Amino acid sequence: MTDRVGKYGAALFVLGGLVLLGVVLLRPTDETPSARMGLTSDADDPVPVPQLVAALSETDAGLVNEEVIAVFITHTSVCPPCLNEIFEYIGLLDSLRAHHGGIGFMGVVVESSPDDTERFIRLMGFPMPMVYGLPEELRRSLIKWGSRTQLSQLAFVDVNEQRIFYRAHLLNATTTVQHKRDVLAQMLSARRNSYHTIQQTREVTK
Repeated sequence: MTDRVGKYGAALFVLGGLVLLGVVLLRPTDETPSARMGLTSDADDPVPVPQLVAALSETDAGLVNEEVIAVFITHTSVCPPCLNEIFEYIGLLDSLRAHHGGIGFMGVVVESSPDDTERFIRLMGFPMPMVYGLPEELRRSLIKWGSRTQLSQLAFVDVNEQRIFYRAHLLNATTTVQHKRDVLAQMLSARRNSYHTIQQTREVTK
């Protein structure tokens, strides 16, 4: 009898350990969004970036003078956690611009209804220029690019090179400030690596 109880106890102990391990491995963490963000390349980038830069330059914000523009691509149906992410990123980008310079930020709404979009922008009170009413080709390409699940995106555009060198999906969740700092640190690293690669390529082709 004692042996049987001991065997059951050991089995329960092992089962409990496996359950605990599963909880640890599968629990949601701030690291989850990191798996969904990363460097894009010209080969897998279907967005016509010159059109995007042209659309951004039509605002009166003067951001075409910046070297890098952080572009928040979003929908009028964006959820409150996503909105919170956008506003917190804006605060961090504002601080980053104060220290590094050369970085601007804007929002792009991809809906085709101007009335809904104008109402959305007015209600949200975004502290940045907002662009909407995009050319249809550009609007469709932004949706196809990764927004079909209604997730917002943060794309970093190199204005001079006319390309997107980094982007992050903003999930329907609120991440920590440290996570957002890590994302921006990765963006700056990608920017430096991209710049050095371009300079080396130019040296080789001279």
